[in-house]
Amino acid sequence: SDLMKVFLGSLLFCLAGAVLLPPASQAAMPLRFHQEDPGPLSGLIGSDIGDVRWSGRYLWVGTESGLARLELDRASGLDGGDWVTFTESNGLGRGAVSALAASGDTVWAATIVDTTITGLGQHQMGTGLSYSIDAGASWRQVSNEALFDTSLDEFSMGPFTPIDNGCFGLDFVGDTVWAAFFSGSLVRSPDGGQTWERVLPGGGAEIYYQEDETGADVVEARADSLQRAGAATDLVDRMRVEADSLRSLHLLHRSFEVLAYGDTVWVGTSSGIARSFDGGETWRNHKVRLDRDENLLPGHLSGNWVVTLERQVT
Repeated sequence: SDLMKVFLGSLLFCLAGAVLLPPASQAAMPLRFHQEDPGPLSGLIGSDIGDVRWSGRYLWVGTESGLARLELDRASGLDGGDWVTFTESNGLGRGAVSALAASGDTVWAATIVDTTITGLGQHQMGTGLSYSIDAGASWRQVSNEALFDTSLDEFSMGPFTPIDNGCFGLDFVGDTVWAAFFSGSLVRSPDGGQTWERVLPGGGAEIYYQEDETGADVVEARADSLQRAGAATDLVDRMRVEADSLRSLHLLHRSFEVLAYGDTVWVGTSSGIARSFDGGETWRNHKVRLDRDENLLPGHLSGNWVVTLERQVT
């Protein structure tokens, strides 16, 4: 209803600022994080919110301390007892929640931790994905190492470490689960998390981490050679466009977000948005386009780093 939409908007506004105003007798974020009951903790634990998702029944809030759940049919969310928070003790992955996807009683969560590497300082490390099909009563985990199994051909090019490979985007349609990783790019499970495959934005089978791996310089050199030889202008232009597309592949493979419904998939990357209308078989890249004077062309994105996506249904 319209009333429910307004209420959700108001509640999410409060959560985005990590501010809840419960009665003084019972804070929404309890000071004590331990309890004797082996079930989820009572209250909304944490103040740093990584993601928020509405499943149609539950409001899920991912924080640095776990995954909080509110059943709006039974409670307002303004009292500490309205919430429960699932943690590593309940089967959730270790660390802060970096991404969520939820529908009905099913919820997927990605987790991440900070780690210190000698000589390199602090980096983020992905600790995998966790999911529940019964609103948190039970959990299953998929570690980064199990997901990116480098003994398989499609993951043989890595990534070889969970460091700098957190998941920041999740979505699912039925049993098909999509996950966007910082270093590992876009992956898909066609069977609810049992097996995984790489589906690179833009197509292709080989992931690129650096521009010099793409072969763009070779294509550019061929275009220069053809131009000097007097080749047709349209042929030279096509080769330069190909070189430009190759040159940005390593940025297109750096993914931050995924949004899926039906056969449609949108992926936020550091080279704009990759879009597929056929479940990832073919792709189109929407990104910043400039004219010869380096001015932004109308009808294109105004920035290439796309870190979040939402669908508005009218």
